[in-house]
Amino acid sequence: MEGKKVFNFRLFIACLIGAVVAFFVGNAVLTFLRNDLDPILLVGIYFAIFMLCISVAALICEMIEPRMQGYDWPREDLLKSWGMMLVTVAIFFGLGCLFQFIYGLAPVRTSLQQADDYIIVIDNSGSTYVSDPSEERFLATNEFLGNLTSEHRAAVIVFSDDPELLSPLTPVDDRFRAQMASDLSPFESNGGTDIQSALLLALDTLDDTQRNAMVILLSDGESYVDRDLVISRFNDKNTVLNSVGYAYNGFFGTSLLVRLSSMTGGMYYSLNDINQLAGTLDSILHQQSVERMLLDYRYGQDRDAALFMILRVLFIAILGAAVSLCFGLIFNNRFFFNQLLYSKIATGVLAGLVLEFGLYFFFPGFLTKIAMTLLLGVVITFYKPLVFGAHSAGDGGNGSEAADSSGINNKIVRNTEEHVLGDIRKG
Repeated sequence: MEGKKVFNFRLFIACLIGAVVAFFVGNAVLTFLRNDLDPILLVGIYFAIFMLCISVAALICEMIEPRMQGYDWPREDLLKSWGMMLVTVAIFFGLGCLFQFIYGLAPVRTSLQQADDYIIVIDNSGSTYVSDPSEERFLATNEFLGNLTSEHRAAVIVFSDDPELLSPLTPVDDRFRAQMASDLSPFESNGGTDIQSALLLALDTLDDTQRNAMVILLSDGESYVDRDLVISRFNDKNTVLNSVGYAYNGFFGTSLLVRLSSMTGGMYYSLNDINQLAGTLDSILHQQSVERMLLDYRYGQDRDAALFMILRVLFIAILGAAVSLCFGLIFNNRFFFNQLLYSKIATGVLAGLVLEFGLYFFFPGFLTKIAMTLLLGVVITFYKPLVFGAHSAGDGGNGSEAADSSGINNKIVRNTEEHVLGDIRKG
C-alpha cells in the first residue's frame, strides 16, 4: 500500500548539481565567446546548456532509483526520454535566442555620443606584467591618439600606487603623438592599484571650458574606491567614464568598474584578449552600438528603464515555467508537469528578480548569475513510498490504475511493490 507523500530530496539535489555544472559551463561560454558570437546565440547557448545539464541530472537520478516513474519503467520509454531531452534543449535554445532578440532590439543609450576631450587613465600595477606582457595598453593608447583630430584634446595618466600625469589636456597633433609615444615607452609594471587617485587626478585636469570630456580607464585589477565620491565628482563635472577591463578583475573589481561607468553615463567593456584593446578604444571613439544582453548589466540611460526591468523578470519567469513543461515531456508524464508548474513559476519569478536587482545594484555578475541558475534548477516534487502490509479492498480493480493528485500512478506503485517482493522471494 502507499505511504504519505514524501519530498523527492534526491531529485532536488540532482537538479541543483546539474544547475551548478550548467552555470560554470555556460559562464565560460559567455566569458570566452562574448566577443566572437552574437549575443542572441550566446544567451541561447547558455540556456540550452542549462536545460541539458539539469535534464541529464534528473534522468540519471531517476534511472538510479525510479521514484516518479516506478521500477517497471520500460526500456523503450527510457530511450524516448533521452531523445525528448534533446528536444527540450532545443526549446530552451530557441527561447533564449528569442528573449535576447527582443531584449536587445533597441541600441544602448549612453549619455555622451561625442567627446571633445579624452583623458586616458592607464593601470601600470605589478599585475599588468602578467595580464599585458607585450604592453598592448600603451600601443593601443598611441593608436587611439592617432585616430583623434586636431579638434580634439587629450591627456594621459599612468598609475599604480600613485598616478602620474604625463600630459595635461593638449590639442592633438603629430608633435603631441610623438611625445606620448616617447613618454609611454619606458614604463615597467610595478606597485599596487589606486584607481580612485587616478580618476580624481583625471578630473582635476579638466578646465572650465564648455567642451565635452570623457575619461577612459584601462585596468586589470581592483582597489578600494569611495564610489559615491568619485561618481558625484564625475557627475558634477558632467564627465563620462568608460572603463575597459582587459583581464579578470575579480568578483568586486568588475562590479566596481561597472558601477562607476554606469552611474556616470558610460560603459564597461570586458576583454578576454588584450589584443582586442585597440579595437575597443576605436569603438568608444566612434560610439559604435553596443548590444544589451539579458544576462549582463545595463548601462547609461537604460539602467533605470522600467521596460527592460519588466522584460528581464518576465523572460526568466517564462523559462522557469518552461522547465516544468520540459520535464513533463522528458518523463512523458503530465502529472509531473502539473506538480512542477506552480513551484517553477514561483522560482522563475524569484530567479528573474534576483538577476534583475542583483545586476541593477551592481552585485558581482558571477554571484548573481549562479543564484539565478540555481533557482531555475530547483525541482520540487513528491512521491508516495511503499508501505508493506495488507491491501485494502480498494487496492484492486480499475481504480488502482487511476493517477493520484501527486502524479504517481497507483498501478506503478503496485507493480513496484510486486517487483520488490519478487526480489525478496528470490533472495
